[in-house]
Amino acid sequence: MMTAEQLWFVNPYQLEVRAQQLPPLQAGQMRVHSVCSGISAGTEMLVYRGQLPSELAVDATLEGLQMQANYPLPYGYACVGRVEALGEGVAACWMGQLVFAFQTHASAFITTPEQVIKVPEDINPEAAIFLANMETAVNMVLDGQPSLGEQVVAELKKHFPAKMFDTIVPRNIRLAEAPSHGKPISEYDKYSKGSQAYKKLAREIEKRLNK
Repeated sequence: MMTAEQLWFVNPYQLEVRAQQLPPLQAGQMRVHSVCSGISAGTEMLVYRGQLPSELAVDATLEGLQMQANYPLPYGYACVGRVEALGEGVAACWMGQLVFAFQTHASAFITTPEQVIKVPEDINPEAAIFLANMETAVNMVLDGQPSLGEQVVAELKKHFPAKMFDTIVPRNIRLAEAPSHGKPISEYDKYSKGSQAYKKLAREIEKRLNK
């Protein structure tokens, strides 16, 4: 068995790095070695400060975070890493693949192909971390169905010019269809306008991070 280091929230304002034995890979599973993970300034800081209601699940929408917010607990939901081991039945093409996962902070973890998103090799892992943020933004746009999008963009650029990106992700049917097929848009239709816009946005984020 392999030992992984995991970040645990022990009490409010108290963290620990714990060594945890990872179980042997089962059929259909794969092990990922983490490259980097992102820290949430929202929910994660509530957990850190002890402000998340204990009767609520840490994140009911994510399989790995459906436990109640009782200490001690692991947390985090934006991790990029490389697949380093495959269980029986997992296609060999996954070996060495860079992936994004809604995963707690850990040096390595066990997952399945269905629970990760492939990251193109020309995207920096530190830029790919922001996939979770982009997903939230897209959901807000799709749910809100704004009719004054151009005016909103103009006002944002007027008041926050340094914080705005030049790339605009268009609303289109292919973007809306991808989640229902359980695939990121880069796999569902990599040539669609939405997919190309996301790649352009990711490169723009990477460029800013490298300044």
